[in-house]
Order: sequence, then C-alpha cells, then structure tokens
Amino acid sequence: MKNIFKKLFLLTLLAGAITSCDMGDDKELNYGNEASVAQFPFADKTGFFLKSNSEIFTYEVPVELVGGNGLALDTDVAVSFEKLAYVDDASTTNDDTYVTAVEGTDFEFVNPVNSLVIPAGSTFASIPIKVISGNLDDTHPAVIVLNLTEVSASGAKVVSSGNKGKINVILQATCTSDLAGMYNLTTT
Repeated sequence: MKNIFKKLFLLTLLAGAITSCDMGDDKELNYGNEASVAQFPFADKTGFFLKSNSEIFTYEVPVELVGGNGLALDTDVAVSFEKLAYVDDASTTNDDTYVTAVEGTDFEFVNPVNSLVIPAGSTFASIPIKVISGNLDDTHPAVIVLNLTEVSASGAKVVSSGNKGKINVILQATCTSDLAGMYNLTTT
C-alpha cells in the first residue's frame, strides 16, 4: 500500500511539473538580441603544406559570426583585419621575433585590401591566403598573426571580439618522401 501511495505521489508531482512549465510562444522568447560578434574560432590554426618550388597553395582562415539572437543576419557583414608585425606577450621578453612569416616571400593575401564579407544569411567566411610552400622552412614553421580591426553591417549591431579577435596562423612545411617501390605490412 505504501508503494502505491509513493507512485501516485510521484505521478502527481511529475504531471504538475510538466503542465506548469509553459515555455510560451517562440515570438515571445528573447534569446539575446545583443550585438553579433565577429571572431576567429581558434586561437591557433596550423596548415600543412608539401614543400614544393612549383606549387602555391590557397589556405583559408575562418572567421565566424556568433551571438546576437543565434541566427545569421539578413545583411552583409564587412570585416577588416590586419597582419600584426609582432605580438606583445607580457610573459616573455623575446616576442618581437614570434611573427616570422614574410609577406611576399612565404605568403600573399588573395585580397590585398585586407577585408572580407560575411554574406547575408551566413555565419562564416574565410580569409584566403596564398602560401608559397617552396620558401617555407620545415624545421621552423612560419607564423602569421591576424587581428580583426573593424566590423560593420547595415542596420545590425556587430562588433569585433576582444578575446577571439586574434589568430596565429602557422604555416608548416612538410617534406616529400623519397621512398620508392612496393611495401607490404604484416601484423600479427
């Protein structure tokens, strides 16, 4: 008899909890109508490139739009960026040599204006970079540091991220293999 009363009590409590949680209409809910934020999804991004004097690779550095109401904007978002000459890291004193990639030697920007557009209806775009892999040093990867500087959209609140507005792009060269012939692998 005790078990029946416990089960009835739990069932009544569960039914009351289900019917009392009225989430309302989606049009009434506010999921955060604050500014959308343009940012890099990662602090570091490494690209691996076959070291070749005859090939130039295109590498994409992603930029995303987050926040706001969680949806894509219905207007284009213009994003400007800059290549930093050095990174001022307070924890080290030898930080001026951290940025080692040389524009025109190791890489070139596809768009020399240093801007991109996140199209209306989308939450991401990318910065295309041409990587001149034959000039890369496979033992000391070249590093580019990009910083988002300005973000604007017609009729929408957008800002550049304060803590995710900078990315270290590491250009790692890989060497070709000189192995030739057929190989068999036997595992036991």
